[in-house]
Amino acid sequence: MEPELARAHLAELPSPASEQYSVAALLYLVITGAHTHNFVLEERQMQRQVADERPLAFREHRVRELSHVEQTLRRALDKDPALRFPTMGEFLRHFSEASAADQKARRGDPVPAPRQLQQAQRLLREILERLAIAGPLLGTQLEAPTASLSHGAAGFAYALLRIACTRGDEKLLALADVWSNKALRDVAASRKDAFWSAALGVTGETTGKRSFHHTASGVHCIDALIARARGDETSHRRALKAFVAASGSPWSHLDVAFGRAGNLLGCALLLEAMTTASLAEEEGLRSLGNELFSEIREELDAAAPIGEASPLKSLGVAHGWAGILFAVLRWSESSGVPLPANLGERLDELVALATPSGRGLRWPLAVRADHRGAGLQASWCNGAAGFVHLWTLAHRLLGEQKYTQMAGGAAWTACEAPQANGDLCCGLAGRAYALLNLYKHGGDRIWLDRARDLAEGAAISSRASSLRRDSLHQGWIGVGLLAADLECPQQGCMPLFESEGWSRR
Repeated sequence: MEPELARAHLAELPSPASEQYSVAALLYLVITGAHTHNFVLEERQMQRQVADERPLAFREHRVRELSHVEQTLRRALDKDPALRFPTMGEFLRHFSEASAADQKARRGDPVPAPRQLQQAQRLLREILERLAIAGPLLGTQLEAPTASLSHGAAGFAYALLRIACTRGDEKLLALADVWSNKALRDVAASRKDAFWSAALGVTGETTGKRSFHHTASGVHCIDALIARARGDETSHRRALKAFVAASGSPWSHLDVAFGRAGNLLGCALLLEAMTTASLAEEEGLRSLGNELFSEIREELDAAAPIGEASPLKSLGVAHGWAGILFAVLRWSESSGVPLPANLGERLDELVALATPSGRGLRWPLAVRADHRGAGLQASWCNGAAGFVHLWTLAHRLLGEQKYTQMAGGAAWTACEAPQANGDLCCGLAGRAYALLNLYKHGGDRIWLDRARDLAEGAAISSRASSLRRDSLHQGWIGVGLLAADLECPQQGCMPLFESEGWSRR
């Protein structure tokens, strides 16, 4: 071993999380009689398998009837140490409970079943039928906006991509590519209805000309992710260049839904999905992300304290402070760029604005606003559900326990607030993703059960009332994606917001 390699090994000292992985890998071998991967003999390629490929499913080794144990080991074998069990004691407890549950199932004893998703799964099946090659949508002219992530074909493609990755379904991946190309054709043709709809109030004046969710940058992002999943490096590089070109200045908004923070989240997502074959494109992507990050940091430095009079009065993740701070944390997480020095102060300003509400915590919709907007105070876009994501990420990156307490309080509000519509943006599906996020962060299965309950409610509510049936953020598509994510909850994540684990795929 050359000295520089020996030094690198010495620098990577084992942690409790890395020891947990080793124990889990040993248990996997004992239980299945095989290793976690079909390892090759060439050392560097073997190391890439460990770094990038998911462990093989038990069924690949003809091991069945151990679903609870397998799910527990998958968490302990997660590529991200932060997503493993917080302690070996927690790992032992979950493993013991899983083992007992599998033994009861083999004996035929009753075992508590996970919450059933009958309505949500039914909705998902209907969505897949509508989006299929022979379905009613593909051969017709879509309603405006036809191409955008939030309302159009790019959003359909993204949902199909995520479901394909969860299920390992190459046919769904091919279908995602078809819908992505449909969106790209509308962009190339400069169709006025590709992104704007007067009926929905979605115009260049309201959303801005660079919005990740409402303009061409989002379409190119999904094109890049689908090319990455297909292993098509040429198309991946082309789409990355198009994304950078479509996302550049001038920017008119600062927030996630319409402005710079949204484009920064797109940069973080694509950076995590980079491959070694796209080094030149990575430089352009990092340059764009760092430019956006610097502009946002300057805004943070210049702004008055969040609770005081400020041009930016909204507090939620879609249009306000919580989303901007979340985007800053995400870019730092994905790129390694140091966080702004005053970020902790800004987070504390949001902590100070929380007020108790039953078992939970609430934040006003805007600076010096009252709590009368109760319909949105549990939502992802403007309410507590969005704050769950902010606080769990802040805890993961900064380590302060108070952020976990904030996340728990926000989750209780997202869970117990009155019923709402079913969609991702303002409704029950977005709230369910917040509870799923807290489950992944802390490992308490009760939050997973509560997320499943909200998913069922989201499916029922979506049928009764949706702003737009065929929409990712405000229709059935996002609810169907949630149902698919709950099939494999450790991989589930709020669409186009949380880290999607591309570096581990």
